[in-house]
Amino acid sequence: MNRPSQRVEQDELRTRMHATGMSHHEIAIEFARRYRLRPRAAYRVAHGWTQQQAADRINAHAVRAGLDPEGAAPMTAPRLSEVENWPHPARRRPTPQILALLAEVYGCDLHALVDVDDREHLPPADVFLINGMRRPPDRVAASSTASSITPSAPPWGTTTEGPVEAAFSAARAGQAPAPSSAGPADEGNVIIFPQLAPDGRIVLMPLDRRGFLRGLGLTAASGAALSPLATMPTIPPGSSSIDPRVVDHFARLRAVLAENDNLFGPRQVITTAQEQTGLIATHLRHGTNSRPQRQTLLHIQTQFADLLGWLHQDSGDHATAGYWLDRALEWSHRAGDPKATVFILARKSQLAADRGDPDEAVDVADAALTSAEPTGRLAAIAATYSAYGHALRGEKTTCLTLYDRAHDILDRAGPDTGPWGEFFSPAYIEVQRAHSLAALGDYPAAATGFRAAIDGLPPAFYRDRGVYLAREALAHAGAREPEQAAVLGLNALTVGASTHSGRIMTSLRSLRDAVAGWQTVPQVREFRQAMDRATTAITG
Repeated sequence: MNRPSQRVEQDELRTRMHATGMSHHEIAIEFARRYRLRPRAAYRVAHGWTQQQAADRINAHAVRAGLDPEGAAPMTAPRLSEVENWPHPARRRPTPQILALLAEVYGCDLHALVDVDDREHLPPADVFLINGMRRPPDRVAASSTASSITPSAPPWGTTTEGPVEAAFSAARAGQAPAPSSAGPADEGNVIIFPQLAPDGRIVLMPLDRRGFLRGLGLTAASGAALSPLATMPTIPPGSSSIDPRVVDHFARLRAVLAENDNLFGPRQVITTAQEQTGLIATHLRHGTNSRPQRQTLLHIQTQFADLLGWLHQDSGDHATAGYWLDRALEWSHRAGDPKATVFILARKSQLAADRGDPDEAVDVADAALTSAEPTGRLAAIAATYSAYGHALRGEKTTCLTLYDRAHDILDRAGPDTGPWGEFFSPAYIEVQRAHSLAALGDYPAAATGFRAAIDGLPPAFYRDRGVYLAREALAHAGAREPEQAAVLGLNALTVGASTHSGRIMTSLRSLRDAVAGWQTVPQVREFRQAMDRATTAITG
C-alpha cells in the first residue's frame, strides 16, 4: 500500500497532468514509469482509487453486466492486490475474463493491462484469447473524481454494427452467425469463436480458422496449415514417427475448447472438436506404426471423444452424445488405458441418468466402481453417479450412503495428475447430492445444497452456474416458493440463452410448467413470458 506522502504526491501529479489535458492512459504510463507500478495497478492509481474503491467499482459493474446477478461481490482488495502483482508472486492469475472486466471499469484497452512479464507467464490458452480480442480506441475519462468513465468513443460493442456485433445479434436472435468479413471463398475457413466482451456480454468473434489453429501452434505435421476436414491434407504413408509436438498441440487445443465450453456453452465448440478428432484419426492411419506413439494418440483421441460426448449431452442431443461415448470407450480399450475406460463408463452412467434411465445409470456406474482403484478419484466419481441413479429409483438410503462413500474415497485418494475428472471435488459431490435430494422430493434441502454450490463456483464456470440456478429454481418450485423460483429461473435463462445449454433449457421448461399454477405472482408471469420469447427465438 502507498505511503501517505506518496499518495499526496500522486494526487498532486494526477491533478497537474489532468490540467494539461492528459488522458488516464497517459497518466497510467507515467505512473508505471515513475513509481514502478505493474500495469493493472498503474491504471487503478491513475484514477486515484484505492484497491478497495476499485474493488467496489468492479463488483458493481459485474452486477450491472449480469456477471454477478446474486451480488456476491467476489472482488476484494486483497484479491485485487494479487491480480495486480501477478506473476510476482504467482498467486492469483489475471484471467482474460478478469482483465476484460478491469478494462471496462478502468476505461482502457485490455491489452494495456498486460505486459511482457504477464505474457511470458500466462498459459498459452489465455495468451491466445487476449491476442484474439480486438483493440478498441483509447478512452478518456471526464475527470479524476468521476465515479464512472466517459469514453471518447462509444463502449466496445455499441458502435455501428460490424461483423462481431452482427454475429452476436444473430446468435441472440437464434440465427446462425454469418460473418460479413469473409467472402464466399473464405467462409469455409472462418470459425465463430466466443469471447467475453469487457461489458460482460458474450461476443461471437469471426476468426480465420487457420489463424485460430496457428495461434495455438496447431499446424499439420507436414507444416501445412490445417483446413476443414473436406480438404485436409493427409500425412504421407510410411511415416515412421509423429512429431512429439503434435500430441502437445492437440492437448492444448482440447484444454482451450473445454474452457470455452465452460464459459460459453457447446454450440461453437463442437465443429472444431470434431475436426480435430478427424485429424487425429488421419495421424493414426498414416502417421506411425509405433505402438507407444499410437497409444498416446489414442489416449488424446479418447479425450476428444469424451469432450464431444459432453458437448452433445449439454446440447440435449443424447443420441449423438451416446455415439461419442461409445467411441471413447472403444478407443480407451485400444489405448490400453484402464483409467480412461473407468471414467468413460462413469460418464455413460451420467448420460443414462440424463436420459431418464436409472437402471442403466446404476449398472454402468457400478461396473466403473468395480473396475476402479478402490481409493482413487475415479472410484469416487463412479460412486457419485451411481448415487444419482439410485435417487432416480427412489432408493434414498442407498443414494446417501454412496455419497458418503464418495467423500470417504476422495478424502483418502492420493494426487492424480491424469486428465480424467479434473472437475471432480467435494463440492461437486455435494451439488450432485442436492440434485438427488430434489429427485427424492426433499426440495428445501436440495435448494440449500444448490445455493451452497453456486456461492462456491469459480467465475469461469459460467454455464454450470446457469445449470445450478435452474435446478435451484426447480427445488424452490417444489417447495412451493414460486416467487424465488421465478427470479432464479430468469437468471438461469440469461445463461441458457447465451450458451444454448440443453441442460439449462430442459430444466427451465420443467420450471415453466411447475410454476404454471401461480400466474398471479408477477415474477412468475415475467418468467413464463421470457421463456415464451426465448422459445420463439430459438425455434423460430
